[in-house]
Amino acid sequence: MIDGNWLFFDEQGYLLDKARELDVFKVNITWSYQKNGNNGEVISFWRDDCPVRWRICNRARRLHQPPHEPLGKYVDYKMKRVAYINTAECEIYMRDVAKTATGILDDKILQKLFGMRTPFE
Repeated sequence: MIDGNWLFFDEQGYLLDKARELDVFKVNITWSYQKNGNNGEVISFWRDDCPVRWRICNRARRLHQPPHEPLGKYVDYKMKRVAYINTAECEIYMRDVAKTATGILDDKILQKLFGMRTPFE
């Protein structure tokens, strides 16, 4: 166990005292605070799960993120500060990828087809 919010397990299900990346098969994360109000929720991530999630979790630990803050954050080296991943940034990235993959150049069409917000926002 690393701290109360991060429990690391090996492939046999035994709790690890120290987490080395090669030994970890599963991590249980207790979300102390969430925007959706599900505070205290435990979510498990397995080693063969999405590698992006593992990178986000490792980044949060490396940045010494307090448990009451959102998980998606990164270092903005241009602004020399820690910033949060937000919907607007994700949409810009998604639309750039869509523009390259589909060849659609019209921003209004890209905005309509590739977004993360619901029609009610």
